Amino acid sequence: MILHVVGSKEFHAVPERELEEESFFIGKILDMAASLVFRFKSVSTTSNQIEAIANRAVTFEYGAQKLALSFNSQHMFTSADGVLCMFELAVDDPHIKIYSLIKYDYNLALEQRLR
Repeated sequence: MILHVVGSKEFHAVPERELEEESFFIGKILDMAASLVFRFKSVSTTSNQIEAIANRAVTFEYGAQKLALSFNSQHMFTSADGVLCMFELAVDDPHIKIYSLIKYDYNLALEQRLR
C-alpha cells in the first residue's frame, strides 16, 4: 500500500508502507469495484505505468510514486485535496495481480470521521 497527499502545489513522494486499517480499505476497494467502470485511453501513461509495475519493470513503490506525481500535476486545480491510495492485491493465482487506485477527498474523510 502506498498513500500520497495530492492536490497541493508541492508533491512529496513517500515510501510504500504496511497496510493499516485493513477492513476500512477492503471496504473502499469493494465499493469502487462495484461502482462505475473506467477505461483507459488507447494511449495512457497511467495504463503504461501500471503495466510496468505488473511486469516488474519498476517496483510497486516507484511506479506508485510516479502515478501519484502525475495525478497531482494533472489534477492540482480540478480536484479536491486528498489522498491517493494505491494497492497491489494478490489473488489465488500467483501470476495475477490486481491494482486499485482510490482518490479519497479530505472532506469526505472528515465527514465520515464525524459521524
